[in-house]
Amino acid sequence: MRTTSIIGLILALLAVPACSSDTGILLTTSASDELSSEIESLRFFVGEKFALENERFDDSRFFYDEEPLDDIFLDGRSLAQDPYSLLIRPKDADVGIFVAVMAYDAEQNPIGFARLPPPTNFVANKVLEWEVTLERIPSGVFVGPTGCLVIFNEEGGPARVARGSDQDCDGYISTDDDGRDCNDLNPFQNPGKVEDCGNGVDDDCNGLVDGEDTEDVDRDSFGACGGNGGDCNDHDATVNPGATETCNGVDNDCDGVCDGGFDADGDGYTTCGSFVDGGECLFLDDSKADCDDTDASNYVGNEEICDGKDNNCNQRCDEESSLDPDQDGFTHCGSFIDECSTTLGPEDCEPENPEVHPGAAEICDGIDQDCDGNPDDKTTPCFAFEPTSGNCAEGIRTCQGGVLADEPCDIDNGSSVDPSLCLAYEACNETDPFACVLAGDEVNVDKEDDCLVGIGAGVQCEGRTVRIEGPDNGQNSDCKFTIIGGSIQQGYQVDLRGGDGTEPPGTTLDACTALLRVTALPGASRAVILINFASEQIQSFLLQINLDTDRGNVCGSRLGLDCNEFPNDATPVPAP
Repeated sequence: MRTTSIIGLILALLAVPACSSDTGILLTTSASDELSSEIESLRFFVGEKFALENERFDDSRFFYDEEPLDDIFLDGRSLAQDPYSLLIRPKDADVGIFVAVMAYDAEQNPIGFARLPPPTNFVANKVLEWEVTLERIPSGVFVGPTGCLVIFNEEGGPARVARGSDQDCDGYISTDDDGRDCNDLNPFQNPGKVEDCGNGVDDDCNGLVDGEDTEDVDRDSFGACGGNGGDCNDHDATVNPGATETCNGVDNDCDGVCDGGFDADGDGYTTCGSFVDGGECLFLDDSKADCDDTDASNYVGNEEICDGKDNNCNQRCDEESSLDPDQDGFTHCGSFIDECSTTLGPEDCEPENPEVHPGAAEICDGIDQDCDGNPDDKTTPCFAFEPTSGNCAEGIRTCQGGVLADEPCDIDNGSSVDPSLCLAYEACNETDPFACVLAGDEVNVDKEDDCLVGIGAGVQCEGRTVRIEGPDNGQNSDCKFTIIGGSIQQGYQVDLRGGDGTEPPGTTLDACTALLRVTALPGASRAVILINFASEQIQSFLLQINLDTDRGNVCGSRLGLDCNEFPNDATPVPAP
């Protein structure tokens, strides 16, 4: 155990038994499994109420930790399984204290935070037991350059816990040779303040008071008072009323606003990492620079919400697993997990069902797989032999109440296809018959190609299609290409146009060529498309296209579609 001299902190590795005659607070700190695995050390802030020498400062929310504890290194200890206990004893049972704990990772980056409600009071002859759970650091919680804990999400204004030599928590210390704080009990008196030329106080700590402060120490043509006055830091020639404001944690132009103009969205976070409160910069840390100064909901330390934006400025969007419980890649707000997008897409209508999401294959089972609001709105392909000719033809079956209609496959006006499709369909007894056809080894595929669909920065790459041809290099006549399965499955939307890009799919194409367009949602993975070619000379020629996504910033080199066998066509296809 260890006892300090200020308020009598007793440090214990395990819970300390409380005697009835004791007075104290027993704080037990735990963490979730995920956060606990990252925690290397703990830093406790235990501050007493502290009276300051300035009525402008709300000292009711100001606390001072005169003799702070050393950081506690856990050495592999898991707070999830073995919480850490700290016993705090007071000199005076009536004192109110603020207790907080910050967790750090192996690189000494702050990653977790917990606190007791301020002020927390002791009760004579009792040990009060409190439990706190470390969570990801919320917005508005920081440790400044002098070790001062600042919490801005407190009702009634920010709360501060100063540690060690910076008693007034203004970022300046009395022992610093460069920019010494001449009064560490007044946060409005330090080398960074402007001299108030009529208050009888040496505000800027240059040893001169009010009208005496006419000297131009830094020789920038500006003194604090008298003549060409108003220099808010007469020890720095780059700071004066004629200087240009830059983002550096300093009020360069002495207008009373630190880093003015570098917090366009007003969230307190500037583009250089300073945090501004009431015109003052509390600290400067370039790792906390505002990543999006046009949106007040995006800044370092903010909570990640479902909106397709990088709310916490970690260069990832909607990455929290809680936003995608079923891990299908889609969120309830229309974003895609871990992807940034300025435009939200269709929402996951069943966030806890991985088989249901935008772009999923709609099958006949009464469930709205693709989240378009219409369950079973797609007809199901089927295949049957024509009674007269004996040819195998493609047809459709409708879905009624989640069950395929009892009537036989409707092959009226259906395309003639390879007999192997009919044989595979007859052997199939699944809810999605086309899935059986695709998996059937007996299906006679004439040509197969692998294609990549480009997705860059979470959006579909645009502007490229693939030109496909039937056999014999277009020497056939009265040609027809038909998608007989897979036009909508697991994140892909596929359609065909004639060689000139204008004819609707499924019509006769005189040129015996067709343009294939594929659109992928961010959640698309792999799929199979089956296309049938027919002409006066050829009854059926099956083309199987295997789709996969090519993720990353690929839109500049490969646009929407890139296949091994079929040539790319740079002309975009008109929207249907």
